[in-house]
Amino acid sequence: MGAPFYAQYPDTCEPTSPLFDDVLLQFSLIMKHARDPNIGLLCHGWDESRKQRWANKTAAQSPHFWS
Repeated sequence: MGAPFYAQYPDTCEPTSPLFDDVLLQFSLIMKHARDPNIGLLCHGWDESRKQRWANKTAAQSPHFWS
């Protein structure tokens, strides 16, 4: 939910900052790990450690999707 602000901030406030590289990394990780390949929707969350109760143990994704 904060990604649009996070992407705008370095462009507006710190144009020489490496923050935009992190913005791109965040988007790339979400598309790689939180997108359900069968239906194309983004899961509400992804837990790399697979330790969260809500994360399935195979894909580490939340069972809920963004609407």
